[in-house]
Amino acid sequence: ALSAGAPASAEAHCRNAIAADRRNPAAHALLARALTALDRFDEARAAIDTALKLQAGFVPALMEDAALARRSGDMRRAAARLRAVIARVPPE
Repeated sequence: ALSAGAPASAEAHCRNAIAADRRNPAAHALLARALTALDRFDEARAAIDTALKLQAGFVPALMEDAALARRSGDMRRAAARLRAVIARVPPE
């Protein structure tokens, strides 16, 4: 639904997934993406925080946090989150 440009539909799907499994960090991270697309930044931040509480260092949640920070103008936070993602890339 997000790729089809329907963030409200994506939000509903994510909330259904969370209702089925509240401990799924991916569902919370995707919910954050949908909420960011809907300009509901506080709710998106809460979804990101939940995903990261469920799985510390969860890369999709870090990426969503970076995107939210960039969108809201917090470039320092965005850069810090991207550095955290890069730190998780295994060496070649």
